[in-house]
Amino acid sequence: MARLLGDTVYEVSAQGPAPIKDHFCLQITQTEVIWRWWRISVRADSRSMRPGEVRESHGEYLDDRRLQGQVLMVFGPRVLQYSVCLCQGQYDYLHRLPDSLLLLIMARLQLEDVARLALTCRRFRE
Repeated sequence: MARLLGDTVYEVSAQGPAPIKDHFCLQITQTEVIWRWWRISVRADSRSMRPGEVRESHGEYLDDRRLQGQVLMVFGPRVLQYSVCLCQGQYDYLHRLPDSLLLLIMARLQLEDVARLALTCRRFRE
């Protein structure tokens, strides 16, 4: 099952909430959490600012309330909860299955179970 994960387990990026124009990226690998940011400013004195990066192990991320607060501010509570679950080892293997294998599994389910499965993920509703 570990082959389904790949090196990068989850990655998301977005612009910070108003009035912040900075760009943020959260990347979770099998061993660490990487938080990157790029300062965006029209001021001339800010042009020399370089992008920043913080790398933490999963255990350090679970204890780092400051970084979790930044993830909450930029990406919201769902991404924060999902990132915490991934760092605790709660991977969503079903979502990562190849389509051919997923179709074989769904073909063997009862109709009611297929309907319940469709409620779990946007991918299964399609």
